[in-house]
Amino acid sequence: MEQKVLKMTSKTKTVRMKRTTADRLLVGIKERVKEINSSDQYVYRVARLVVFGSYVNEPEKQDLGDLDLGVQFAPKTTDREEHQRKCKAKEQECPNSDWLLAMNWAEEEVYRRIRNHNAYISVHIMSETENKAIFSKKVMEIDCS
Repeated sequence: MEQKVLKMTSKTKTVRMKRTTADRLLVGIKERVKEINSSDQYVYRVARLVVFGSYVNEPEKQDLGDLDLGVQFAPKTTDREEHQRKCKAKEQECPNSDWLLAMNWAEEEVYRRIRNHNAYISVHIMSETENKAIFSKKVMEIDCS
């Protein structure tokens, strides 16, 4: 019996997108953020959304690698016990058996909805300490209301 030998190589292919594609993606992101913030389906809302990177800092550039987003989430309720109860309920909705993913499913589903399975959208969770390092240049604030 003859065996086939597969040679594994690691070639990195740089996939680029046009600025017009990034513009279109940004319109969709804004719509999804409004949906997230107005829907009772989600435990978290998008409190802050910024675009950074080459999209903002190199406006003359028509060929982009990705659309960089910085996001901050906030609980939709100020009642701590209610928030914890909703997060626990979200754990049961997690489509994966990974317990760590299930524990964070309330935030993860918001993250995934923003990204919408698109490899060109790069979402970075912001914190107070990371803001200065990530956003060393200009950022574009997006209205989350």
